[in-house]
Amino acid sequence: MDAHQLKQQAKQLPRVDVLLQEFEDSWGERSSQFSALMSASRDVAFAQTVNEKLTSLAHHVVDLKIARALNDTKKAQQIIQSVIRDPHSSLKQLADEVPHIESQILLFCSSYEYMIDEMCRHAPLEQNVTLLEGKHAEVIKRLRDVPAKQKACLALIGKHFVETAREMKQK
Repeated sequence: MDAHQLKQQAKQLPRVDVLLQEFEDSWGERSSQFSALMSASRDVAFAQTVNEKLTSLAHHVVDLKIARALNDTKKAQQIIQSVIRDPHSSLKQLADEVPHIESQILLFCSSYEYMIDEMCRHAPLEQNVTLLEGKHAEVIKRLRDVPAKQKACLALIGKHFVETAREMKQK
């Protein structure tokens, strides 16, 4: 995978804020359980910030590859230091945040499943079908895919960063 593809993959991460809005919009009747679930969605919404950090980091890796191609060691060192030491979007910080987001999404999805089970238990059969086949079920499925995509993107960014940083060090 070249640098351009890496950048494109980061840009194609799902928009978590859009998914959460679709989820909220897919509900007609709002219950107290639904309200509690939506308050928990604030923690999940941070996944979009992580996606943006991954996109930014992919951009830094592309800049590093360009600096390497131009033999601009000063620029390369600035980028390397930024990627390593930035307190908000370093590789290490993202390596901590991605598993945290995964746990938040899993917790949100588990809460959703519990809520659906409770609603189905107390609803007529016809309403159960509507509950189980609603658009929200598809949104939950797409939301579950976010952590795997973030992990894959982070792994590629890390791989390209380490390879390029090593090449710069050898020069």
